[in-house]
Amino acid sequence: MVGVVGLAGGCDDKTDVAPPVPPVPMPAAAPDLASAGAAPAPASDLSAAAPEPPSGSEVKDHPSLFVRSSRCGECHEKMRTDWSGSAHSRASHSPAYRKSLAAAGELAALCQSCHLPSLAYGQPDEQAGRPSEGVSCDGCHTLSAVTVAKTQATMKFDPSSGSKYGPIPGATGHYFHDMAYSVLHTKSEVCAGCHHLTAFKRGDQTVNIPVVSDYSDAKLYGKGKTCQDCHMPSRGTEPVAKGAKPRPNVPAHLFPGAAAFGKQIRFEPAHQGKPGEVGVEIQHTAGHALPSGYVDRRLIVRAEFLTATGVKVATIDRSYGIKLVDAAGKPAPFFRAARIAEDRRMLPGKLYSEFFPIPSAPAGAAQAAAGPPARVTLSLLAAPTDPELSAVYGEPELTVLKSTSLTLPARSGGR
Repeated sequence: MVGVVGLAGGCDDKTDVAPPVPPVPMPAAAPDLASAGAAPAPASDLSAAAPEPPSGSEVKDHPSLFVRSSRCGECHEKMRTDWSGSAHSRASHSPAYRKSLAAAGELAALCQSCHLPSLAYGQPDEQAGRPSEGVSCDGCHTLSAVTVAKTQATMKFDPSSGSKYGPIPGATGHYFHDMAYSVLHTKSEVCAGCHHLTAFKRGDQTVNIPVVSDYSDAKLYGKGKTCQDCHMPSRGTEPVAKGAKPRPNVPAHLFPGAAAFGKQIRFEPAHQGKPGEVGVEIQHTAGHALPSGYVDRRLIVRAEFLTATGVKVATIDRSYGIKLVDAAGKPAPFFRAARIAEDRRMLPGKLYSEFFPIPSAPAGAAQAAAGPPARVTLSLLAAPTDPELSAVYGEPELTVLKSTSLTLPARSGGR
């Protein structure tokens, strides 16, 4: 039986910055996580047992099996501030996730095993005044082992030892917690536990759908870089904690996504095209395919045509991503999908071109009076979920990654 965290000074704080969210019924245990003392599941087993939860008395006496991030922030303020603005902190309570979790049915536990790892270890999802923290500080720093198999990875957590696992050699413990140097935390494998799932079980059926393929993609296209090289870049030389001596190359904890890596994406007017068209070229140098992460994410290339007075004539979208369909061939989220209809992701280094026909003047007398389109705005947008699946996830909030405007009528290639 894995014990419960016991640290000097206590960790049962009652406040946090994360907004409370309505509770969602949770399964008793989440799959794909191995307990800190148990052997990892065989590679062929896509429904690995969850960690053995603490007994009822232990949960009552020690409600905080994973230390709250607000307590970590007392000494690691910069790290906690970084994390608070990251997708990791919102992993368990973003509106799209909560909506999809409610619709996921039997696969809800599969989602929770990564979006709320503390739940898999036995900590209640919601408590009064203590909302979910997603992938919290302890979600990574009590992670003691990750075993990577062909289609998934299993994780071991060790919050009971009081040690925090990290990449700093020779770090020593103190009155609050011990330190454990972890080679794992210097490698991409530390991320694989949640960023490597290319098949899953639905009942007795194995579904070969890449729910998250960041790790396997990075192995193909990353050119030897680790996930941390891009997603946890160095902050420079500074103390890791209050009162500590400065150390070189202290990693940031923002875990930025595509929106923060604009320099890795080239988005420019195309140099070739037919008369009456305007085009754009896209190329990126990320260490994996884009869009990355969750399979239902999308990159959208959008052309908006406007008249000289700003009247919108037309909007044309082209979508990139893995498109899933159900048994009837209709677009579906991964937890309802039967197969991959199309894998249309952007691979590193490959040039992609999109050409859009220049529309005529708006139909109707009033619209026609505004005149023909005089300019076009070409944009690259990131969507956290497919707009076609808004009935499941809600309308996605789009992020502009790149944008450029051209004056019309444009010659071939939009010049």
